[in-house]
Amino acid sequence: MADYLDRIGAGKILVDRSPLSYDWTPSTLVGRDDSLSELASIFSQIENPDTSCKAVITGPVGSGKTVLTQVFANDLRRHLEGRRKIVHVHVNCRNHPSGPQVLQQIAISLDERHPERGFSAGEMIQSIKRYLRTHGAH
Repeated sequence: MADYLDRIGAGKILVDRSPLSYDWTPSTLVGRDDSLSELASIFSQIENPDTSCKAVITGPVGSGKTVLTQVFANDLRRHLEGRRKIVHVHVNCRNHPSGPQVLQQIAISLDERHPERGFSAGEMIQSIKRYLRTHGAH
């Protein structure tokens, strides 16, 4: 009947499709050692519970900012496992461009039961801080 359809699925080219997913993060990042080292130096005091660190990553679209921060966050979480609980939240600012929207996404990522409406930015910050303190996380 439709012999040309017999070719569909006959020879898979891709063994694993997961690297093509938007959410996939590699376990190692080739060629970004300098950037990862710079982030490590910025976050060198993060093991201390009384310390908070921050960094701003800039660059053109497609330069690897997101994957850099995701790999670093995963590595940092593994490195500090058992010493300090690190929670990594990713917010796409193209989809959530305002400050309150970013805070809302952080709150929902931390606690899926967090209401989507009815809180001011200050209340959301307090909610996020309360969650982190309650769970001993950073």
